[in-house]
Amino acid sequence: MANIRLDGGAIPQPDPRRTGEAARNQAAQKSGDAPVGSRTVEQGLSPDRVELSPDAQQLSSSEAVPKGEVSPDRLKQVGGRIAKGFYSSTDVQSVIADKIKGDLGIG
Repeated sequence: MANIRLDGGAIPQPDPRRTGEAARNQAAQKSGDAPVGSRTVEQGLSPDRVELSPDAQQLSSSEAVPKGEVSPDRLKQVGGRIAKGFYSSTDVQSVIADKIKGDLGIG
């Protein structure tokens, strides 16, 4: 640890309780064992969970977003147009806005 002086002139010292635990954890990581104090799922620690609302579940299972219908060549073409600023022109943005309005049923 670097000897950095704080406003009070004291040099911070490591907490020996934490440095011992850190050293044990580093040794456990090197040996492939779980760090000290950690628990695995088998030892009773529940795994991470994600809960989706019914609306999110419906969206994820719906056909509203087609999957895999854009070819890699088309993606490259669109990416090139984005890089060149094609979609930044007012005319193109107007066409895109009109198509979105139509998709949403407001145009």
